[in-house]
Amino acid sequence: MVNNYHLHPGINMLLSKCAMNEINDNATHYLPGTCFCAVCGCVLRVFWSDMPGEAMCIVCGTPYQIVVYTLMGIKLKTPPLINVKNEWLVIMKQYWIETHEFMGMGVIYDVKQHPRCQAGRQKLYNWAREKLKVLPGEMV
Repeated sequence: MVNNYHLHPGINMLLSKCAMNEINDNATHYLPGTCFCAVCGCVLRVFWSDMPGEAMCIVCGTPYQIVVYTLMGIKLKTPPLINVKNEWLVIMKQYWIETHEFMGMGVIYDVKQHPRCQAGRQKLYNWAREKLKVLPGEMV
């Protein structure tokens, strides 16, 4: 499920410098420090997806695992870890460079509650099919 892939060591270093503050249940969270989205490059502000501990960048919709739970249910602080495979991360970055459109690639169970995510994801898939003529395998 979580692959924790990063584009290159520079981004990995940026993500590891993020302040790891306690996350509350508000709709939008600001992760202070030198934490930037690996896809859009904006200061990482997030909203929760429907997967425990996963949140998406409010600018581009890149999913990050920001809270990790142990098998015993203990919540651990962690720097944001990108929740997509390298193949998709490269595609998302190129899509962002060309379109600057929200992708909403986090886990969503009820698309009616997250229409922006569903629409963004469909636009990304259509763009990737057109550019690549085939889509890579599973995203996560």
